[in-house]
Amino acid sequence: MMYEFVDTNTYKDSSFSPSDEMLIGGNKINIPGYRQLVVSGRGLLPDKPQTTEVPARAGVWLNYNHTEPRVLTVQYRLQADSSEELRERFNQLNKLLRAGERLDVTFADEPGWHYYAVLSGANQFKEDRLSIVSEFELFCPDPYAYGPIQSGSNVRLTYAHEVLPHKIDLTAQGSDNIELSNGRDRLVLNGSYSSGQTVRIDYQPEQVVVSRDGLNVNSDLARFSYPEAFYLRDGDNITVKNARLSTLEWRDRKL
Repeated sequence: MMYEFVDTNTYKDSSFSPSDEMLIGGNKINIPGYRQLVVSGRGLLPDKPQTTEVPARAGVWLNYNHTEPRVLTVQYRLQADSSEELRERFNQLNKLLRAGERLDVTFADEPGWHYYAVLSGANQFKEDRLSIVSEFELFCPDPYAYGPIQSGSNVRLTYAHEVLPHKIDLTAQGSDNIELSNGRDRLVLNGSYSSGQTVRIDYQPEQVVVSRDGLNVNSDLARFSYPEAFYLRDGDNITVKNARLSTLEWRDRKL
């Protein structure tokens, strides 16, 4: 991946857009005098092995690998013509990076791929000049970048080994149970489903919600049916009994 060399001490054109320009919520950081210089944290992300020492045995027992959160570090320059103007521009940047929720972060050289982050760090500096070069950090509790929503009955993944669905919509055909299968695992719903009713399995950020015509029916999930473990893999063809698959949505992801 090629990037232009930028001398952070001498470059003056704040209107220049770097090839890896960061966007928040799909928008550029259009603060006068702001310029992104360097971004790091999008490269290789190692796993952290969890191990147990075993007496009288060389090495350790590998319990599992854990993928650590991602931290994006952005070096930037902010400049102004007066101290008051510089302070106002920092106020604008501070407001932008503190949206009260996770920021939707994308990059110009990686269009369509979304990181979800919160502001977690910012370098301190002496405010003794009107052109400041500093850094801030964006913490991604989920280290993956997510692609656009895809839909269909046949799953296609380019980077991920497996992903959870984004949303599943079913049209009931009049039965007391509905069964979905990905060829490895099953999801079974036990309830009363009139013909034509919409049954939705909605994979929200913090929970999975099963609803029937908008009414929460998580209690319909059969024993040992775990939507949190119903993963999709490339090439999967989802089959349904006693209902019609109306919508299957998923998002590819990558580290």
